[in-house]
Amino acid sequence: MRGAGQPEYSFSRSTLNVQIPFPVHDSMVMPRRASQVFPEQVARKTTSNTRRSIKKRTARPSRVPAVIQRQETKCTSNTCGPDTLLAAGRRLYGFRMGKKHDFMRHVLRVADVGISGKKGQNPAPKLLRHIKKHGTFAKAGKPRPGDLVFFERTHAPHSPEEATLVGIVERVDANGTIHFLAQVNEVVDRSVVTPGRPQVRRNESSGKVLNSYVRTKTLKDGAGTQYLAGQLWMGFGRF
Repeated sequence: MRGAGQPEYSFSRSTLNVQIPFPVHDSMVMPRRASQVFPEQVARKTTSNTRRSIKKRTARPSRVPAVIQRQETKCTSNTCGPDTLLAAGRRLYGFRMGKKHDFMRHVLRVADVGISGKKGQNPAPKLLRHIKKHGTFAKAGKPRPGDLVFFERTHAPHSPEEATLVGIVERVDANGTIHFLAQVNEVVDRSVVTPGRPQVRRNESSGKVLNSYVRTKTLKDGAGTQYLAGQLWMGFGRF
């Protein structure tokens, strides 16, 4: 029984089965809805949730990256500029190619030069015929950077008067020595040729190389086999 003026008590049973009285106030009775206690916080939360849902439903414009206009690097109509050939060749300098003619086939493919042929076939003969028909070819003179230089009998078996190796001219010295890029065996390397002195390997006074070896010596080579670039020189051409 509760007397007049005495507070209300509520009893709970603990684990020790002991009744612990504590006063119950009206402020401790939680309403059913949280909005009745914190109306301002609930209102702000509802507003933020509404904004999030609006953002999710609103489709954002897609960010399309700006298209970078670059210069055309390929040639058309079976013609190609010397800068494109030279740039494609320099990118492969020092690379070890998988097959014997991969270097020039790759350069021609990048430059969009249409020389048909079977996979793995040497493109040098068809390329030389194409230049003689559609471009210019010379056996003597001063080539320009990006021109193509042709050599014969660089490997056996070979056909006489048929190109077997193609290089890309990088520069020409004052004495006529031509520096070019070519794939000799498997590696793309820099070589030189001096058509005016085909039999000379080095300059006697300076020791500078005038003609590189563009044919590898083998036991099957006969007497009189030539190996220097000047000895196997055919000429140079451009599209």
